[in-house]
Amino acid sequence: MNKLMTTIMAALFATSTVNASEADLKKQIDILRVQNEAIEQQLQKLINYTKNNESSAGAIVGGYGEISYNGYSNNSSRNQMDLKRFVLSINKTFNEKLSFNGEAEWEHAITSAGDKGEAGIEQAYLNYQVSQSLNLKVGLFLMPFGFLNESHEPPVFYGVERNDVETRIIPATWREGGISLAGTTDSNFDWSVGVVTGFDVAKFENQSKPLGTIHQELQLAKARDLSYFATLNYKVPGFIAGVDIFAGKSVQG
Repeated sequence: MNKLMTTIMAALFATSTVNASEADLKKQIDILRVQNEAIEQQLQKLINYTKNNESSAGAIVGGYGEISYNGYSNNSSRNQMDLKRFVLSINKTFNEKLSFNGEAEWEHAITSAGDKGEAGIEQAYLNYQVSQSLNLKVGLFLMPFGFLNESHEPPVFYGVERNDVETRIIPATWREGGISLAGTTDSNFDWSVGVVTGFDVAKFENQSKPLGTIHQELQLAKARDLSYFATLNYKVPGFIAGVDIFAGKSVQG
């Protein structure tokens, strides 16, 4: 009898312990559920705040400069130091797809009628990210030709001066106004096509830099005869090959 009572009491105690554990567990689950709901509410408020305020966020301002010193061992009178360029960039993201990119550049420190300095807008365009691999540009942008035109700071080139090919033949920095569509593929190719302002042969002055004098840079650019371009590049680490095409009339009527 004593053994039976002991067994019943032990069973009742065990049941009470299990019930107490289940109750504590349920209580903890309820607490976690309330905390999770509070976190979700805070996260949603943060998401809504970001969406409502991203269009009014400030622009990002950056820039760079380049000072050069050229020394000649055989003729020190030719030694020269120059603030070649000073560039300010302004970038503004309106939302996850639309952004603005702009660059203003000053060359040779002083800009006036009697000096060799020059001030200009190098880029000013809207970029719309159609997808992860496709972008649309509208405005004034750098032409995607050669190695230096789009990216022209060291270490893209070595030495003090840019090479002759991409200053005399490709008039770096070459920019035009228009519309461009660019994309990338999973097979290491990237491409771009566009319609832009072209050349004006009436501006031809310098035989050593023929394209450098007839491209218009969107300065009251004559646009009766527009131009078209296409690029295709194959890129893998340590190797790049590509072809660029630029075509259009240049007499502007």
